[in-house]
Amino acid sequence: MVALPVMILLAAGVFLYMGKGNATALSGNNAVTRDVAFCAVEKPEQWLLGIQALSLAIQPPPYISPDERRWHKFNLSVDAGTQLAWHISTRQPVKCAALVFDDGSTVKLKSSPDGKCWNGGKIIHSPVTYRVRVGHQLSTAYSIKVIKDMPPVIHLKNVGVIRNRERSDSLKVNISGMAADDYGLTGVRVVLIPSSDVKNSPVSGDTSVAPDKSLGRGITRHPLQRVVILPAVAVQPDSKLSFYLLARDTYGHYSRSATYTIHP
Repeated sequence: MVALPVMILLAAGVFLYMGKGNATALSGNNAVTRDVAFCAVEKPEQWLLGIQALSLAIQPPPYISPDERRWHKFNLSVDAGTQLAWHISTRQPVKCAALVFDDGSTVKLKSSPDGKCWNGGKIIHSPVTYRVRVGHQLSTAYSIKVIKDMPPVIHLKNVGVIRNRERSDSLKVNISGMAADDYGLTGVRVVLIPSSDVKNSPVSGDTSVAPDKSLGRGITRHPLQRVVILPAVAVQPDSKLSFYLLARDTYGHYSRSATYTIHP
């Protein structure tokens, strides 16, 4: 009768020892054994007792995706311009239901004939908190967080200048960069700034992309390229060539780089 508790204690001691040894081995030869912190389980939302189920249809704005997704919580994070549609089921028929927002607006939900299914929608442009009213009951506050679209990021990679001795010392200028965006780009461009030195001289080899030309949905990275041929008449000791990089994303945000100047 005494042997069983002793065996249990010995087994527990061996288990702890092995656990400690494994933790040390995984951490390195000179590591100090530390306690493992476990992630706390997310607490469920507090719903009104009269609510049985929620299906929240999320329609992202066109600049992100045409695909709708579903969510089953009142708290959520969405992109600016998202269309939300609440579908709430109640346990018993009720006479009225609504969403009460802290910005002063109220969405009255429409009922099914049996008074147990309630639907309503709203476009979200900014962060907001709201409550659900079912009959005479008012829920705790829920929050809708808004993810703002970031403007494109532009990076100048290289500027190469090649002198062509066979064509009267004309210059070939290769400008290359990269544009990136979190959701997608619609246009990129290398823009030349006219100057008194080159405005009257012919410029050829333009391979820029007009900023209003669509690059296609889902393109989040795109190179910026421009090749400029400067004739000899434009290449003087005091001549210069200035340019900047431009990009536009699917949301309509423009990003412009600093102005760069080279002296051929």
